[in-house]
Amino acid sequence: MSIPMAPAKSLVLCAATSWEARPLAKGLGLAPSPSGAGRWEGTPGGHAVVLLQTGMGGRQAVLSLSRHLKTHDSVDILSIGFAGALRRGLEPGHLILDFPDSDLAARALSCAQRMRLDASLGATADASSVIATPEEKLRLGRETGALAVDMETKALKTWARERRLTAWAIRAVLDRVDDVLPPPAPRERSSKALVDYAVSHIRFLRSIPALAANRRRAIASLTMFFNAFLPELCR
Repeated sequence: MSIPMAPAKSLVLCAATSWEARPLAKGLGLAPSPSGAGRWEGTPGGHAVVLLQTGMGGRQAVLSLSRHLKTHDSVDILSIGFAGALRRGLEPGHLILDFPDSDLAARALSCAQRMRLDASLGATADASSVIATPEEKLRLGRETGALAVDMETKALKTWARERRLTAWAIRAVLDRVDDVLPPPAPRERSSKALVDYAVSHIRFLRSIPALAANRRRAIASLTMFFNAFLPELCR
């Protein structure tokens, strides 16, 4: 299954989860693709855009791209979605703009500032699992110098570079440094397994409303910025 290429440069957005992909697709005006689930397409502002829900982690991200993307000409890759803060002072919705081209990076930051969105130029660290505690986050920040952490961007950049494609990242902070995240839910989806998980992690259940508000704020920042900056990305 390949992504149909438009005459102008096409942009392929990669978001890990449905919590990121579905609201982003709605906010960007993308429609579900008839070619398969987890894929949306559209031409916001006259630019060809495809959004893929890749699954969590670098391996799933590159498998999704390899499955969907067969033609490489005139395609740029964008890692988009949530990230965990590695420095204090970064609040939910703060944008981490990772553009290796210095001129494009400066224009990206200027665009965010004009829209009064909190944003910083910088990179995200790579992780193979959720970085859950303040101690882990601060240590990773010190070791890498990164502003935030996610699980897909590094793999997507490597995949693109090996194919002589361009890859960027726009990530919005979801959890602050001092926000403690719950362990992953059990793979077993039986009622008993889920109830046992909920009971053993009852303190995390109280934070669900706040986490949902953080997600809404992060999605709003991503959508507003992307819609405003899309013409620059598709030059």
